[in-house]
Amino acid sequence: MQEETNRWFVYSEENLKAAKILLESELYNTCLHNIQQAIEKILKPLFIE
Repeated sequence: MQEETNRWFVYSEENLKAAKILLESELYNTCLHNIQQAIEKILKPLFIE
């Protein structure tokens, strides 16, 4: 796995963790934004590889 690919997985995990915290805080709009970002960042490595 390429180093760049690994970075995108890490970024995606960070967005997912943030989304979970925001969901627990009932900050739904910001939670959804982070989920959307996590999905984008998990898809980028597929195109890189």
